[in-house]
Amino acid sequence: MRYPGIPRKMLIIVVAGPLLGAPVALAGYDGPNNMVMRQCTLLSEQFDKAEAAHKTDKDYKKAVSLSTEGKSLCGNSGNMQSAGVEDLQSAMKLLGITPSM
Repeated sequence: MRYPGIPRKMLIIVVAGPLLGAPVALAGYDGPNNMVMRQCTLLSEQFDKAEAAHKTDKDYKKAVSLSTEGKSLCGNSGNMQSAGVEDLQSAMKLLGITPSM
């Protein structure tokens, strides 16, 4: 099909430009799931660093159990990452660690 007055190359550029540029525009989008996954990673790292200093605490075993459950939920492919973040925060709270985000 030929459009009068519009060269074929120009028509291809005009149509293909937005289609090819869409993934680039969306690449910077940070969805809520990515934010939760970063929280999971950050809290896991913080707990792991502080864990050794709290081995004598009375709630140590419970905190380790909660952190293990939290890490497991964070690694879940379903929508359980938020529950994992809550478990990790609770584990840190048991040991008196203030999570920093």
